[in-house]
Order: sequence, then structure tokens, then C-alpha cells
Amino acid sequence: MHSNVSKLRQTLARQLERAGYEVVQARDGQEALAQLEQQQPADLILCDVEMPRMNGFEFLNQRRKVSHLAGIPVVMLTSRSGQKHRRLAMQLGANAYLTKPCLEYELLNQVEALLPSRQRQKVADY
Repeated sequence: MHSNVSKLRQTLARQLERAGYEVVQARDGQEALAQLEQQQPADLILCDVEMPRMNGFEFLNQRRKVSHLAGIPVVMLTSRSGQKHRRLAMQLGANAYLTKPCLEYELLNQVEALLPSRQRQKVADY
């Protein structure tokens, strides 16, 4: 399963890079928070609900406790299609919720909607 997750993350990163975005990746929520603390903050975060060590909901909860990260838009991309998960993600500060499998144009449209200036943005994919 880990290799499938890694392959999906790589595929998403390539799609975003082809569209002109700079992408930084992390394996899970803990690594994502560490990277966001150490590097220049991202312009947008793409996050899955199901991650090891710190899931997407825990990540959202921790992110909103850090003032300089709280305002970064977050797109949840997950296989969890239920309204309960969608509602929880939005309550925790997600800006959008896409269900996998997601077509490339759907993802890019959502990213562009949250990042209206078309300069090369830094997208963190977790």
C-alpha cells in the first residue's frame, strides 16, 4: 500500500509541476508540519485524510494552531467520500475537498481557484 501512496503522490506532483507549480512533498502529516516550519511557507497545501503517524484531520488541527500556517489554503484529496469526513475537514479549516480518483483538470481547477494569481506558486503535497 505504501508504494501505491507514494506513486500517487509522485503522479500528483508531476501534474502540478507540468502546470507550472513548484511542489514540495512529505510522507505524512508530521513530516509536512516539520517542512512547513523549516522552509518558506507554501502557498497551498494538498493533503490526504489517510496518512501514517498524523492523519489529515490531525494535520489540519495542528496547522491551525500555528499562526503563520493557519492562513494557507488546504485542499483535501482523499478516498473518503462521506459527508461526515467532508464536514469534519471543512470544520478543521480545509478550503476544498476532492474525492479520489480525481481528474487532473478538477485538481488544477481547484488549485487555480484558491491561487488566483497565476505566478508559479509553491504547492506542498502531503
